[in-house]
Amino acid sequence: DLARKLDKVGYGWEYIGSPETHEAKVAFFRSIDALSVPTDFQEPKGLYVLEAMANGVPVVEPAHGAFPEIVHATAGGLLVEPRNPQALADALVRLADLEPRLTLGRHAHRAVREHYSSERMARETLLAGSCSGRSGGISTWPAASGRSASRSPRTASAVSCRCPTRPSRRSR
Repeated sequence: DLARKLDKVGYGWEYIGSPETHEAKVAFFRSIDALSVPTDFQEPKGLYVLEAMANGVPVVEPAHGAFPEIVHATAGGLLVEPRNPQALADALVRLADLEPRLTLGRHAHRAVREHYSSERMARETLLAGSCSGRSGGISTWPAASGRSASRSPRTASAVSCRCPTRPSRRSR
């Protein structure tokens, strides 16, 4: 159905699907100049954006969900007004020029490794867990509130830091 609709538009396109292996995914990212998924859904994580950037591919994404945080942290892409096809087209045209595309791709590649590496996330998790002593510490809730973790559906979202220097997740 999608193929018939796109054939009517008359533009060249190729449906790739979801690469099944890491190597296939890397090959896909190396075959494109930029990535844009102009979703109306406010993506909470943006993993595919980080994957593209890790491969040096600049992105063009709507300015909502996780995208602004990722693009600002990496300087590896452009943000556009959501649901604005002209803004999207203008941003993609900007990336048709080699220099801006390569510059954003280099920023993306470097910054994803710097800000989003598994080593950094593990280190920050350990630092968050290094709170100790009478001044606070790490607690999990609902277990910390006296309820059995097995009876609560909220166990998975349950880390709270009570450091004097960091606000508790509960108080936010």
